[in-house]
Amino acid sequence: MEALLPAAVLRRYQVVIDYGQRRLTLAQPGTLQLRGTPVPVAVNTKTGLAAVHINVNGHPYTATLDAGSACTWLSQSVANEWIQEHQAWRRGVGAVGENNMRMEDDGIEANGWAATC
Repeated sequence: MEALLPAAVLRRYQVVIDYGQRRLTLAQPGTLQLRGTPVPVAVNTKTGLAAVHINVNGHPYTATLDAGSACTWLSQSVANEWIQEHQAWRRGVGAVGENNMRMEDDGIEANGWAATC
């Protein structure tokens, strides 16, 4: 079963996404006991996308997390930097497999970059 929820629907709840168990939990604020290490994120209130700061090999980056997406997005400049620094990484150009999900013909997926290490 699949559903598409706009980000505004989730704004009033505590949300837990457990990918391993394929489970989505919505709860009233303050009712769930939080576990793990808190990580600060910046949420775009129009799109619901969350930006989180990450560190890869000593370099800081910003990654966009989209819980409704099959992948995590990085800017084209980051992808280009990684291509130059890690030329041995296997990679493909364009959306592949589950990442091929957009219904827009705006070139984003056609020019996207994916890597497997």
